Parts: sequence; C-alpha cells; structure tokens
Amino acid sequence: MGEHNVWAFNAFYSTALVRHTGDTDRERLRREQGLQCDQITDPAGRQECRTAEDKLLDEIIAENAHGRASGLGGTQRLRSYPMERFFAGQTIFFGTEFRYNLTEEATLMDWYILRGLRTNIQLALFADAGTVADDGADLTKNYKTSVGAGVRVLFSGVTIRLDVAVGDEGTEMQLFLDYPWSMFSVDRVL
Repeated sequence: MGEHNVWAFNAFYSTALVRHTGDTDRERLRREQGLQCDQITDPAGRQECRTAEDKLLDEIIAENAHGRASGLGGTQRLRSYPMERFFAGQTIFFGTEFRYNLTEEATLMDWYILRGLRTNIQLALFADAGTVADDGADLTKNYKTSVGAGVRVLFSGVTIRLDVAVGDEGTEMQLFLDYPWSMFSVDRVL
C-alpha cells in the first residue's frame, strides 16, 4: 500500500488425520481423570465439579475420536483469545493486517540487551476470524473474531511485537518476538 506500507492477508486451514480412534469410553476416562466429584459433600460444589468434569470428558472424547488440528487463540490466530483457546478436528482462519511504517531507516542501537540495526517502526491494525469443528459440515458455523492494533519494531532480523486485541471474551495484550502468522513463532505450542 503506497510506497512503504504493507497490507497482509492470511488464510489458514488445518485438519487432523485420525488413523486409530482413541478411547471414547466415558466411564473409563472418568476413572483415569480421577476428579472424584462424588466425594464432594456440598451439593452445589459437587454439581459444579460434575459440570467441569463433563466438559473435560467431552473434550477428551472429541479429541480421541476426531483428532486435534491447529488451535485458535494466542499470538498468531484470534489474538484476543488465550493460546489454544479453541481446538477441534478441523480449523479455518482468515486474517488481515495493515502495517503502517512510522519510520523507515537504518539506525544502530546499543541498549543493554538490544544491539543491532533497527530498520522500521510500524503501527499495525488487524482483524482475525476463525472457527473450529470436528465435522467439516459445521466448520462454517460459530466464527469468533478479534480486532486490534499493535506496534512492531523491526530489529536485526527479529521483530518485537506488542498487540492489543478485543474479542467476545475480552481483551488480550501480548508482547513477543516474531511476526504474525509465522510458522515458527517463539510462542508456538508443540
């Protein structure tokens, strides 16, 4: 955009390949998890425990049956949500980011731990949308979105990023090294 600004687009799809279905026996998994909700004497506490246990078991059974594709949430996709907030057997994501160059020069820096050549300072505006589902027919339903802004300092081949994003569940702020949508970010969950 113009001579020095960048408008980036990202489309991402991930699917899990399940060669062998894992354990989906609810009672066996309940014993393995060992939450022991029935030992709680307070009825409200016991019900709260059972609700949490059922949610956990539902997630384990779905993952064992359908696998787990790349998740959404964190620094790369759906930035207003915590890391790996959404996951299922399939993931689809779309994002766009406009990066406005505030400066574009080569400046030598020597600040304690930052030594090298700073080439750009950028302001970034971004919007993300994505969804997850175990069944491909459901993949177009229930999209989550994030919008936000950030500052980037391009420094000797490394980018220092500070992003603030807003979504349905609130606001997330993240400071880290690398670039949006990178395949090998320092925050990548392996």
